[in-house]
Amino acid sequence: MAKDKQYTGSDIKVLTDNQHVRLRTQVYLGNTHITSYTIPILAADRLLLKDVEFIPAVYKAVGEIIDNSLDEFSQISSKVKLLKIDADPSIGKYTITDNGRGIPIDKHPSGKYTPEVALSSMKAGRNFTDDKEVGVIGQNGVGSACVNYCSTDFEVTIHRDGKRYFQKFVDGATKISTPKISSSAASKTGTEVSFQLDPAIFKSVELPEELIRNRAMEIAMTNPDVTVEYNGERFRFKKGLEEVVSTIAGKNPFYKFSLNEDHVQGDFFVVFNALESIDEMMFTWVNSSMLFDGGKCNTQFFNAFFDATINQLQREAKKTKSTVTRNDVRQNIVVFANLRIKNPEYDSQAKTRLTGPDLRKEINVMIEREWKSFVRKNGDWLSAVLERATERHHIQENKKAIDEHQKTMRKRVVGLLDATSKMRSECQLLITEGLSAKSQISEARNPRTTGAFALTGKINNVYGNTPAQVLKMGKVTDLLSAIGLTPGKKVVRSSLNYGKIVIATDADYDGDDIFTLLINLLYHFWPELFDKNYEPIVYRLIAPNVCLVKGKQRLHFARRSDYERVKEKYKGWETRYYKGLGSMHMDDWEMILSDEHDTLIPIVDDGKMVETLKLLFSDDSEPRKAWLTTDTQ
Repeated sequence: MAKDKQYTGSDIKVLTDNQHVRLRTQVYLGNTHITSYTIPILAADRLLLKDVEFIPAVYKAVGEIIDNSLDEFSQISSKVKLLKIDADPSIGKYTITDNGRGIPIDKHPSGKYTPEVALSSMKAGRNFTDDKEVGVIGQNGVGSACVNYCSTDFEVTIHRDGKRYFQKFVDGATKISTPKISSSAASKTGTEVSFQLDPAIFKSVELPEELIRNRAMEIAMTNPDVTVEYNGERFRFKKGLEEVVSTIAGKNPFYKFSLNEDHVQGDFFVVFNALESIDEMMFTWVNSSMLFDGGKCNTQFFNAFFDATINQLQREAKKTKSTVTRNDVRQNIVVFANLRIKNPEYDSQAKTRLTGPDLRKEINVMIEREWKSFVRKNGDWLSAVLERATERHHIQENKKAIDEHQKTMRKRVVGLLDATSKMRSECQLLITEGLSAKSQISEARNPRTTGAFALTGKINNVYGNTPAQVLKMGKVTDLLSAIGLTPGKKVVRSSLNYGKIVIATDADYDGDDIFTLLINLLYHFWPELFDKNYEPIVYRLIAPNVCLVKGKQRLHFARRSDYERVKEKYKGWETRYYKGLGSMHMDDWEMILSDEHDTLIPIVDDGKMVETLKLLFSDDSEPRKAWLTTDTQ
């Protein structure tokens, strides 16, 4: 029997602020693991949704210094505001410069100069009172010091009161130089902070170039009075976010709801049909910072908007004995919100999810106040929602209506990038797990024979479900309609919309999970698709993990281990590493989709599929537990 571990006072460790930040960085800056987010990449005339992988804590560190400049700009109004971001995101090196008033360079009551206190001391700041202005970002006084502690080099240059102040911090502010104060032009003011993030703290200090550039654009569009310069490229949107939304929407309608309260101000822009999105999407900036994980304001806006729409259409829906649901409303809606909130509350210092204040009352009043105007300007959209509700009712009520609807459904599937050939047996449909991969397929494919459909998340486990239950799942229903499948009806191969169904998911745990759930769906209702006595229909796309490039030559390796064994033979070739399908180059997609390149593995029933799927997905968990236990031993 094991003895109890001894526990004495010496086991209690007391860390300095510096030590704690470096040891528990996630407490102060957020998630320190590589995470994937779908974010809006703002192009010149359109919006691209892209799955981007990065470490949120690294991104937050850069944002903390930027936020200091934005807080400074919120306190001044008389001058032209310029924010400069000079960066090499690949190595975590940044210089943030503003032309604000500059950090005071007088002596602090502690005896040190004020910049040293502000930039190297935890819990040092000017925004601790609850009566601060709407729109202030920094609240806790930890951001600058945290970044300093997490940097190998950290330098500040300040111009203020005709003086130039320079100070350097090294090795996480464990070494601090004596400030150098010299004369400067009386008219020159502002603060410049340069820092190099410490790779010993973060698993990687690298950020995607497009992510930081996009951040610069976001600052400009959420602050119409600020010009932002990123590595020499300037951004300025005189009308702010509305200017960007108008460009993105193009000919598609959009509507602006506005809040103007003492504690919250801002706009919600509702855009219809600008993206091929199955479910609603919302991108919110609070005090110029994007909420990667949404929060209360997102939920409360959609609750109010959906309720208002349903109430508006319910009387008309009753004429056809149908009902309007949220699933009818939510298709092809993208909302952009730019809010200024006094004393916002977040779930962590990372500030990726808003938890307060509760804006339910303010949002409800806003929508009620502007609803008549919204209805008057968006009659076509409301009619389309009502049509979806009526159509769904017919599908659920009458099998004959389902069969008739099936003939035309493929042309109307939301998010389907269809092939054009009338010879449907020669066509293939690629099912992707994200919009970025679908976007690349759109450019690389042969539009005559290749279609694509993007899943925006995992589908449900349908094991044991009835056809009626499955037809209530919007994502699944659209996918089946695209293929030409109806739960409860056997497959007639000649009537399918595609001769090949290709599951194109990433070679990771999430991709494997989505692949297995799709096989479960297809086999549960149509096991004949996997009959080994017939030409295969269902395939999995094996995408490369490594690509070697030399001129027009390309070699793909599905596994990195395969490449490592032969890499010495290919010295001089460019090596590309891919994290997922969405990160591949266009020329790789063109090769993969070509007839000469075989990357497809047929999925057929080896006689074990019934038992395997039962083991994985049935309600009987005991065999699954036993199998997992055996597998790990």
